[in-house]
Amino acid sequence: AMSGAIGTTPISVPVRATSGAVPAQYVTSAAYTTTTQAAVAAAPVAYATGAHTAAGYAYSSAPAAAPVMPVASQARYTYPSPGMSSTPADGASSSSAEADRGVEIPDVQIVRFWKKAYAKSLDAQLEQGTRMLEQQNEVQKQALVQAADMKKQQYFMQVDQQLKAQEMSVDQQANYQLMGLQQAAHERRALLEQQANAAILDYEQKRVQDEFARTQYDYQRKAAQKQ
Repeated sequence: AMSGAIGTTPISVPVRATSGAVPAQYVTSAAYTTTTQAAVAAAPVAYATGAHTAAGYAYSSAPAAAPVMPVASQARYTYPSPGMSSTPADGASSSSAEADRGVEIPDVQIVRFWKKAYAKSLDAQLEQGTRMLEQQNEVQKQALVQAADMKKQQYFMQVDQQLKAQEMSVDQQANYQLMGLQQAAHERRALLEQQANAAILDYEQKRVQDEFARTQYDYQRKAAQKQ
């Protein structure tokens, strides 16, 4: 077993060492190291298949929280580095020598675990982003409603001012017309008074003339009778 670190949690990882000659398809020049949180911080672009020559996994964004994997699923399969001899140099055991000088690749269970954890993180991020967009949309709608209400109030105030100005103009015109009517009525009343006075004066004059003529007639008739 060798010690490794997944994320920030130190664990003890069991290692299976190879013995004997390694087939050519498994000999690689890439240096594999213990998988850390930075190496698995986001979604993998591709998984290495076939010969073990992958340089690692590429990630685009970090998950919301790095899950802690069970120790049992953190196994690493160790392969010798290029140029390694299948026989230990100093008489040490074959398994310990290859474990010390070997390289590690991620276990399938670890890849699946991180894949599931990242998918869960993506779902959480999607849900959070959706809520944020909905809140932002609601805030923008409320701002539009408030702006529309302010415009409505301003428009109503403007319409009220225009209405009051028009009412004042109508009142002024009505006052002018009323003054004209009153002046015309006064003039007609004065004319009527003048005509009435003239008619009364003419009547009085004619009445006096008639009385004078009657008196004169009576006088002349009496004078004629005496003769």
